[in-house]
Amino acid sequence: MLKWGEPNEKVVSKHKFAWLVTAILLILVTLLLCIIIFGWLKDFLIFGTFNFAVAKFVDATGLSVYLVKGILAVVLFPFFLALREVGKIPLFKGVGRLPKSVAWGLIIGYASTYFLAMYFATKNTYFHHSGTTLKAAKYYAITPEGVRFFDTEGFDPKYGTKLNPVTPLVIANLERMKRGDIAKPLAFKAVSEIAFFDSQTGQPKVWYARSANGTITLFSTSGFDPLSGEELKPACQQIVEEVSRRHHEAEMRLQADDAQAKVAERVAVAAEERARFDAQERAYRERYVNPYTRRIKNRKTAALLVLGDADGASTLQERLSSALKEKGLEPAEGLFKPDFLGDGSAAKFFGGDWSYVKKLRLEDYADVIVLMRVTHRTTSADAIEGLRTATLILDMKCLDVVNLRIDGSRSATVKGAGFSESEALRGSLKNATVEIHKFINSIED
Repeated sequence: MLKWGEPNEKVVSKHKFAWLVTAILLILVTLLLCIIIFGWLKDFLIFGTFNFAVAKFVDATGLSVYLVKGILAVVLFPFFLALREVGKIPLFKGVGRLPKSVAWGLIIGYASTYFLAMYFATKNTYFHHSGTTLKAAKYYAITPEGVRFFDTEGFDPKYGTKLNPVTPLVIANLERMKRGDIAKPLAFKAVSEIAFFDSQTGQPKVWYARSANGTITLFSTSGFDPLSGEELKPACQQIVEEVSRRHHEAEMRLQADDAQAKVAERVAVAAEERARFDAQERAYRERYVNPYTRRIKNRKTAALLVLGDADGASTLQERLSSALKEKGLEPAEGLFKPDFLGDGSAAKFFGGDWSYVKKLRLEDYADVIVLMRVTHRTTSADAIEGLRTATLILDMKCLDVVNLRIDGSRSATVKGAGFSESEALRGSLKNATVEIHKFINSIED
């Protein structure tokens, strides 16, 4: 019989056995986990490294996976030998061991070579090859030196310009620039001449740039605006409509300007013709009339025109002038020049060709024109020896050049006798004075 507080040998032995079994199981589980972890680690170091390198080079270069695996399987053999020595991994048991210093050198060398190879492999790579969506591998900034590329996003460390992810359009534009295929503005007369979109794919075939004042310039290829350096944008339906509207407005303005120019040209031609006509008209007037003779303000002016080469014509003109003064008119002598009488124009005017009034603008010089045509002949008397008779035939008219009407007319034949022609002429001129006064008094006031 056991006393209180004494251990039971059977219970103690059972507890020791349970602890032993538990310890053994823990050791077995630990060993199993080590085996599993070691196997996974070995697989990770070998296949993980290999697959990682394959994935990176394929993504950077776009080369065939099989080609990259074939190359790396050979190239990485020394690396795995070094890995076996450094990591105590039981690989290639039949191969001789490497010194640790050599193994570490190979591993460091391979790591450095990997990064250098990736640098050169991705130098001209702008997009990731792998994946289902397009992803930029480079970022760019437009600077005074041109386009600068970087592997990470951020800002240009030299110019502080914000970096943007590259796009297929940017790379295509740069390649065109390298080949000299620079975007040039489209030249067109009508918008209908431009094919904005590909008829097969619907993709834009025209690019555009918008200036600060809103002007749109069209280009035949993608690229950069040579004026602003901004990237050209592909045309869309909204741009097509805006370009069409602006081009139509420009054509309307051009037509309006052209119409105005034609009107201005016609006005200029008309003005030139008018000036030429005025010059000809002025020359015509200056040939026939004295421009210094002018109407006297507030007084009725009468210009005199005596036709005929008869002796005493000047005397008749003086008596006409005197009679006009007595009538209250202001006589204007010397209005007509000798050419008007010499070339027959005066005879036509006297005969009723009133077009000379407008041609010569006679209303500018006088209110009325008093015309007299004189015919003179001298005969001998048979009854008295030596007696001479002078006959003057007077045709007189008064033309109102302002209202273009005849204010009065008179015809008269006067004679004078004498034993000489001059004496006979003086007699006829004396008698003519009476007829002149009768004619002048008959003129309407």
